[in-house]
Parts: sequence; C-alpha cells; structure tokens
Amino acid sequence: MQKQILLLGVFGHPKSNTQTLAHWVLEGLDYTTINLADRQLNFIQDQRWAPLWLPPVDDYQKILQAFLAAPTVVLASPIYWYGLAARLKAFIERWSETLALEPTFRQRIACKRLILLMVGGDDPRVKAQPIVQQVAEICAFLGMTLQATVIGQANRPGSLSNDPVAVRQAASLNQDLKAVGQ
Repeated sequence: MQKQILLLGVFGHPKSNTQTLAHWVLEGLDYTTINLADRQLNFIQDQRWAPLWLPPVDDYQKILQAFLAAPTVVLASPIYWYGLAARLKAFIERWSETLALEPTFRQRIACKRLILLMVGGDDPRVKAQPIVQQVAEICAFLGMTLQATVIGQANRPGSLSNDPVAVRQAASLNQDLKAVGQ
C-alpha cells in the first residue's frame, strides 16, 4: 500500500539539520523518504520548441511516480546561497518536461498538499521568504496547496535543536498532521 506522505529532500550527510527537521515533523507518521542526494537527476533541457522532446535517462520518472502517488509531499532542503538545493530545484524544473509530455499532469497534482521545510544559517526566516513565495507561486500555478512551512536556523550538523522556534513549529506541525490522520 502506498504511503500517504512522501518526504522528498536533499540530505547531504547523516546528521543533516534538514533531515532532522523532517524527522521532527514526521515523527510517528508513516512516510516514504527519497533523498535526492542519492539519486541521479539531470537538469532540464528545454525542448519545448523541438519536434520531439527526448527526456534524459536518469531517476526522474521513478521519483515522479512516488511524487504523484502521495497526497502529501514534504519538500525538505537546506538553504544554499539563499535558494533551494539544486537537486530539489532541478526536480521541480523537470515538471515543465512532464507538462509537455503528459497532458493530465496538472490534473493529477491539482489537489496535492505540499509542506516546505528548510534550514539555513544566515537569518533564514527572513532571507528564505523569496523561496517560500516561489514555492507558493508554483503551487498556485499547478493547483496545489502549500500547507505549511517550517524554517530552521542552524549551520553545524546537529545544531538545529538550538533553534527553539523550529523545534516548536515542527512539533506543532507534527501534531496537526497526526490530527488529520496523515
């Protein structure tokens, strides 16, 4: 049976603060994890005006199938240079390919709920707002809902527990997800 929640993130090392935040939010819930750091994912090659779109050979289709199957998707990313991790951004950009090749893609994701988790070290609750706005615009364009956002402040591995706001928000979101039976 397919799990209701997909954790789709970029976790570069075992004690990743982003992965820690995701585990806090999803503690006690049944979910599937895909770590994009462990997958082969090519950047989009814009072929919209070519006579035939030739998708690259990589793990995108497998990741996409898991994304499509889960009603709730948790996107988890460290904040790198004031943006999403490149692998997560590449996955999102490849949706242009899917929109071109699969006419029902927009309808298939229209009611999907996204949760955005990010961790950064340089005043991330302020400086990550353009990322939140970007994801909100993507959701609006495709008919998805950005259900919640938690932004943690940490730099060194294992230091996220020093951020009481992230700890509190993760616990609250965890309780909300449990309450709605995720």
